[in-house]
Formats: sequence, C-alpha cells, structure tokens
Amino acid sequence: MNLIKVSFYNGISVIIKMLTMLGLNKVLAIYVGPSGYAIIGQYQSFIQTLATFSAGSIANGITKYTAQNANEDQELIRVWKTAGTVSIISSLFISVMILFLFKNINARFFNNTIDNNLSYWLAVSFLFMMLNSYFMAILNGMKAIKPYVLLNISSSVLVLIVTGLFAFSMGLKGALIALTINQSLNFIITFSYFVRQKWFQVSFLVGRLDKVIIKGLSRFFFMALFSSLAVPLTQMFLRNFIGSNVSWEVSGYWEAINRISAINIMLATTTLTLYYLPKLSEINEKAKYKYELINISKLLIPVTAIGCFGVFYFKFYIINILFTPSFINMSPLFGWQMLGDFFKVFSWIFSFALLTKEKWKIFIACEILSAIVLTVSTSTIVYFMSWHYLSLAYAATYLIYLIFTSIFFYYFIYKKAI
Repeated sequence: MNLIKVSFYNGISVIIKMLTMLGLNKVLAIYVGPSGYAIIGQYQSFIQTLATFSAGSIANGITKYTAQNANEDQELIRVWKTAGTVSIISSLFISVMILFLFKNINARFFNNTIDNNLSYWLAVSFLFMMLNSYFMAILNGMKAIKPYVLLNISSSVLVLIVTGLFAFSMGLKGALIALTINQSLNFIITFSYFVRQKWFQVSFLVGRLDKVIIKGLSRFFFMALFSSLAVPLTQMFLRNFIGSNVSWEVSGYWEAINRISAINIMLATTTLTLYYLPKLSEINEKAKYKYELINISKLLIPVTAIGCFGVFYFKFYIINILFTPSFINMSPLFGWQMLGDFFKVFSWIFSFALLTKEKWKIFIACEILSAIVLTVSTSTIVYFMSWHYLSLAYAATYLIYLIFTSIFFYYFIYKKAI
C-alpha cells in the first residue's frame, strides 16, 4: 500500500482520535482540574515505563521482523511465538512487581495522592495491555492498514466513553482506573479480530524461544529501555520538580501543553509508525531509501509547520475548547512548544531510520542526550527564569536532537551502503 492510501486511512483515524482526545481533555479538565492533570500525566508515564520492561519494548521489533518475513510463513510463526512468549512471561513478572512495589512508588512519585488499591487493577490489566500491543505490532508489520485503523478508531472511542463515565462518577480516582483498564478492554476487540483470521492461530502466542529472534528483539528492548528512561521517567521527574519548586498548578499547565503537542503531531506520529517503519524495514536499495525519505519529508514537514502555526495562532480558542478558564494562564507556553513540535517531527524522520537499521548505540546516545538537555534546561529555567519559558527547554532539546540524529543518519546510514 502506497503513502497516499496509508495517509488517507490514517487521516480518518487521526481525525476521529483527535475528536475523542478533545472530548477526553475537556472531561478531565472539568472533573480533575490542573493539579489532577499533573497526576494523570505522572500515572501514564509510569505505565509507559512499565510497558518498556515488557512487550511494549519490542513492539517495533515485532513490526520490523513481521514486515521482513511477510512471505516466509515458518519464519513468521517463529517470530510471533518467540515474541508472544516473551510478552506473556515479562508481563506476568511486571504484574507481580506492581503488587509488591506499588506503595513505595506511590509515595516516591505520586506523594501518596492516588489510591494504593489501584495496583490491583493495574496488575490484572497489564498482561492484556501488552498482548494488545503485541497484536497491533503484528498488524502493522503485515500492513493490514484497514483493520489497524479500524481497531485504533474503536480504541479511541472506547477510551473516551470509559474514561468519561469513570471520571464523571468518581473524579480523579475513576479517571485513573479507566486509564488502567482501557487497553485491557481494547484487547478483547483486537483478539476477537485475530481469532477470525486464517493466517493466525492462538497457538502462535506461545512456543519455543528462537535464539536468533531473541537476539534481534533484544536490540529493540535496549533501544526502548533507554527511550523509556529518557522520556517518561524524565517527564515524571520534571512534573514532580515543577510541582515542588513552582506549583502543581503550573505542573498541570506543563502537562496540558504536552498533551496539546501530542494531538498536534499525531498525524506525523502515526504515519511514521504505520507506513515509514515497516517500509524502511524492507528496503535495502539506496535509491528506494532516498525516494521514501524525500516522500515522507514532503508530506510531514509542511503539514507539521502549518499545524504548529495554527495551534499557536488559535491558542486561546484551543484552551477554551480543550480545557476550562482555569487553564488560561498556560498561554505563554505555546510559542516555544510549537517550535519544539516542528523540530521533533523533523528529527523523527532520521531517528526512525536509525531504529529500522538497528543502530541501537547511536539511538540510545541520542535519547540519553535529549533527556539530559531537557532536564538541565528545564531546571535552569525554573531556578533562574519565569515558568512562562518552560517550553523553551522543549524547543532547545529537539533542536539539538534534530542536529545529532540528522548527522548520525547521514554518516552511518545514508553515506554508507543501505
């Protein structure tokens, strides 16, 4: 399937996901407020970190090896059985750790602001979260675009309905429970699709571990591991840092602007994941590689630039639509944040190429660098400048990330034989 068709189907998914996120943001803004936003952001980063130590860390690897072996049935089965077994074992291990360590984590990262009983919900749901990630990675690798898009749409709608109902009835506690169980509910839908497919059998979920595949997936594990340490753990630290040194309300503003960024660059994120990642995994010819690189750049760079300008220009309308009047003070964060979004999408074109060619040492170095720059620059702004400039740290981080990823891409991938 070519880029135009992928972009069309992906565009439909993104529009629906954006609309559901708009509704979800409004519900959360009404029922949890700015400080509750900060806590929800912390909790989602915590789940993202846990996912990295389980199947979430190898999802890109599953996509890559599925795309590479799409015409080799026996090799596909070995990939799926190995990845499925790893997913189940690692997920069960993480679930046990959640039950034993959640109280300490709650005290350290959440200041005991959430109910410890949430650990039971999370421990039970975690396996299904990771299996859902496993199935979606297979679909992406198989280039099953239509079912992938439809499942994403159903996921978006389900998240809105469940989180909205729980937040309305129980406030922050309900929102956290909903965010915990949503992916488990999505698993039911995804699994019901897979069991009806002739090319997949439930027996492919578990089997003998293949050493070669394990070695390949381990590279993606290490890349995702350091990415998880660089992104969600950094965000958890900075939310807590801003909350403790400025206020939790400002930390909520910082979380809100990051959510706006996630919506703003959603088309780029999903296009890179859905088309660019499996496509580059197949290509070994320099001419084709160059063609795909230019093709994706022509689409993403102008679209992202227009989107960033639009978000900045209509920022006050966006705040009123997405949130409540209590968030109006976050408006100074928009300018630098939108510039950072542009740099981020541009840099991802190169970092995804590093990912597909398994340049894991370079990828990890870039992730660590970005985490250090973001942490140091944010801390400096908090201590020596106004919090209104917090987004300047984000823009500076992704400008530096863009410079390094583009240089590494040119010298270690493009200049050499693909």
